[in-house]
Amino acid sequence: SYSDNEMNDDDDYWTGMDEDDSYYDASLAEDDGAEGGGEPPRRQPQSSLAEMYQLPFDLMCGGSFHDAKVRAAREDQFLLVNLQTRSGAGDFQSQLHNRDLWSDERVKNVVRGGFVFFLVQKRSSYLHQDECAKVSSFYKLEDDQLPAVLVLDPITGQLLGSRSGAMTPDEFIEYVDGYTKSKPSTMS
Repeated sequence: SYSDNEMNDDDDYWTGMDEDDSYYDASLAEDDGAEGGGEPPRRQPQSSLAEMYQLPFDLMCGGSFHDAKVRAAREDQFLLVNLQTRSGAGDFQSQLHNRDLWSDERVKNVVRGGFVFFLVQKRSSYLHQDECAKVSSFYKLEDDQLPAVLVLDPITGQLLGSRSGAMTPDEFIEYVDGYTKSKPSTMS
């Protein structure tokens, strides 16, 4: 155990090391000034982990899977389904979808422009079969294939495309590109 004197000796070393970041702010201001002036960039407040990995409620269609299919059919848009898991190896990849994929502005624009988006998470409880488990079973997806992003014809329920695992925004945009150029009603 350290005595108070030993701790105070160590405290002297750290004094001033992180108390004031004005040096860094000043160096940023100098860099901006050299490039034509302007205010130094403002610091963004640190987000909590919960905020970083939160579900994309601004994109999601509320209600059940059936409700999302009905809405997509009425709006003549493809149904984009993200099946996520809260357990096992897929949990972190599901969280990456929330943090990196669904929060990307380009992805949001693509989703809003041509899809009804339904996201559902598989619960780790075996006491009941949740909606994610039902959809996974219907489209023959195993737990180790989650997270998965599916493109469905909302009228027939036909699986048009399926992609498992983490995706970058560029990979997602490439994956759904063909569906953004047509409507379900034009498919034969």
